This record gives sequence, C-alpha cells and structure tokens, in this order.
Amino acid sequence: MVENITKPRAGSDSAFIGTISGATQQKGAKTIRQIFFNSRGFRAGWRLVIFIGIYLSLGFLADWIVSKILHLQQRPSLDPVGTISDELQTLIQVLVCIWIMARIERRHFLDYGIPVRNAFGRDFRVGLVWGMASTALLVGLIATFGGYRILGLAIHGSALRYFFVLWIIANPLIGFSDELQFRAYLLATLADGIGFWLAAVLLSTGFGTALFPEAA
Repeated sequence: MVENITKPRAGSDSAFIGTISGATQQKGAKTIRQIFFNSRGFRAGWRLVIFIGIYLSLGFLADWIVSKILHLQQRPSLDPVGTISDELQTLIQVLVCIWIMARIERRHFLDYGIPVRNAFGRDFRVGLVWGMASTALLVGLIATFGGYRILGLAIHGSALRYFFVLWIIANPLIGFSDELQFRAYLLATLADGIGFWLAAVLLSTGFGTALFPEAA
C-alpha cells in the first residue's frame, strides 16, 4: 500500500510542470507587453525614442547627401539662402518622420495637431496675431531700454527687393520648421505620457535651450 501511494506518477508530474511553465510564459509575456504597451497602445516613451531615432538618422543621411552628392557649401550665418536651405531640409526631414510614425501608429496628421485641410483657418489667424503682438512687444521693450534703434537702410534698390523676398520666404520656413520639431508629434506624444501642460513646459524649455547658443 505504501509503495503505491508514494510512487510518482509521470503523467501528473508532466501536467503540473507544463502548467507552471505555461503560467510562467504567460506572466513573462504580460510583463513584456506592459513594458511596451498600456491601455492606449504603444507607450509614449517608446514612440518618442523611435521618432528621435528616425529623425537623427534622416539628419545624418541628409547631411551626407548635401555634402557628398550635392556639394553645397556652408553659407554665412543669417544668410537668407542658407537659412532657406537649412530650414527646408529640416522641414522635409521632420515631415517624413511624422509620416512614418503616423503609418506605424495608424493615425493621421490631424492627430498630431497638424490641420491638413484647414491649415489657415481661425486658429492660424489667432496664432498669427499673438505672434506679431508678442514680437512687437519684445522689440518695443528692447528699443525702450536702448537696445534697438533704426538709423536708416543699409541697402537700397534691387538689393533691398532681393533680400526682402528671400526673408519673406525664409521666415515662414523657420516658423513651420521650429513648430513641427518642438510641437506637433513631440507635443502630442509627450502629452499622451505625462499630460499636456507639463509636456508643453518641457518642450518650450528645450526649445529655448536649443536656441540659446545661437542667441549668445
């Protein structure tokens, strides 16, 4: 009787081990899934890592094409032609990144705050007024405290018209490029992870920090 009770049963042991193994695999798969996914899908942090990786890779590729294939020379600082070239390259680069991420996430540009159909609607006009007002206020304060004066025009005639047209083209490109880099996908995705206002503050701080060396 004792021998029958204590004798191991191979079938029961195999089933027990199989149950433990299956439970362990399920727990491991669940843990891995929780690392990469939450209730809203792919976690915001990983999406940002992919976006930044694609952006940097495209930047290296674009720089290589410009220097090795197109053989474009570096232009002086604040040169309008150089500014147009650099900002257009950055704009295309970030748009391609957003397009790739939209395909990965199965979303539309509108989900990242980019209104494709009504791009120049009410929000654009309100932003235009705020932008002009804040810039005018800033320049006015600088002038008030003696940091800015208009003494006359340094160029005239065809040169004035030439640079006027170039800067009319360059300035919107600067605005679109900067906004798409530090708003759009980055803001929408970071806000999904930590909330809108904290994401807005962090990105605004990052934007100011990135521009500080140029201002200095």
